[in-house]
Amino acid sequence: MGAGTIADGRLLVGDVELEVFHQGAGHALLLLHGAEGLDHKAPFLRMLARDFEVIAPSHPGFGRSDLPGRFDSVDDLAYLYLDLIEQLEVRGLVLAGFSFGGWIAAEVAIRCAHRLDRLILVSPVGIKIGARETRDIPDIFALSPEQVHKLAFHTPVTGAADYSSLTDDELRIMVRNRETLALYTWDRLEMGFVRGVPYEISAVNSSPVRMSERFWEAHDLIMKALTTHDGPFNWEGRYFHHRQVNIWPRPYQEPNPPVWITSLSPGSVGPIADRKYVVGTFLTGFDGSKAIFNAYRERAQQNGWEAANDRFAYAALVYVGESNEEGFAGARKLMWYIESNRVAPQFINPPGYVPVEAAAKALRSGGSLYRYAKPNLENLIAQGVVCAGNPDTVFRQIKKLYDYNGGFGHLLVMGQAGFLDHAETVKGIDMLAKELYPRLKELT
Repeated sequence: MGAGTIADGRLLVGDVELEVFHQGAGHALLLLHGAEGLDHKAPFLRMLARDFEVIAPSHPGFGRSDLPGRFDSVDDLAYLYLDLIEQLEVRGLVLAGFSFGGWIAAEVAIRCAHRLDRLILVSPVGIKIGARETRDIPDIFALSPEQVHKLAFHTPVTGAADYSSLTDDELRIMVRNRETLALYTWDRLEMGFVRGVPYEISAVNSSPVRMSERFWEAHDLIMKALTTHDGPFNWEGRYFHHRQVNIWPRPYQEPNPPVWITSLSPGSVGPIADRKYVVGTFLTGFDGSKAIFNAYRERAQQNGWEAANDRFAYAALVYVGESNEEGFAGARKLMWYIESNRVAPQFINPPGYVPVEAAAKALRSGGSLYRYAKPNLENLIAQGVVCAGNPDTVFRQIKKLYDYNGGFGHLLVMGQAGFLDHAETVKGIDMLAKELYPRLKELT
């Protein structure tokens, strides 16, 4: 089955195979189902098919659709359906979503709407419009079935299932749908640990010497508070002392949420790789990021495993314009972040903040971990700190970074800073999502 082909109730989107209802002719209607899943026997589907070509897939993990291990958020679903829309090569598409599907449809539309003619949201969930103290979205996992049916159906008895009349396969699908809904909608965390930039040390009256050791002890204390489930514990470490530490609310992810940690030099990578965390670089350019990523890969091999690209995150200032001139103009405004980052010499490389090798290298380059030679746009692009231009130009810049670093799974974009106003920011992000993102998937 080729990508975008619908045959025998199945649809392939990239490498994800979905169960699909497909019937009718006329204007294309992509229908995204709600939390209960899609009942192919529902009369309204055939009623819609009288006037539309109805394409109604079961979301990954629902019904008999595949559930790749990388899928766990509404964002993942939105990008999947953007891929489907591109594969179908349909313009003037009607996109409709019910309940949970309304949330997904809204996420699709705000990312890229150039192929859409109409957006129809029917009782969409996941969209908060009320005040801070107003519960707009009931927690259906904390309500009884009767309460859920009362909220979801005009006639509550309509939603009540007679389990005794269902086949084993129907029961299995019902359980799978509910489990998958929890996967996509349950509150989840991804945690980032950072030490802060060097010139913050003085402001908080903290010694930079042995800061890395304090950082990792703080990490261990936090992780223990997150993963302990049998009551408070005491902590007597080298740097932190607590007679009683209260445990944190138990996270949905077991044993703990995914962790990201930043690194500015190869010397700080070891403990990150030992724990298989994601390592993120920040404005380290071609050579700095390559050294960090290679050190991580080498440490992983020493530990007996191969580091996949999803362990690496590369951050850059990025602005995509319709033309190179527009992209460069936006990037020059982003450069405020670098150009205004002026700190007195005594605060930019405090003793002990980084390993000796990194500190010595910083002295040779002028004493700062963040100082760039001749920080004009052309040099920053050449160093891999900034990616800017039209979609083709930025794609080539990112591909060069990707290839030089041996691949990375996450591109972190700083798309607003300095004098880049709201309209310019929105346009840059929209151009990135619409014109650049689909091509970036070629890299993986």
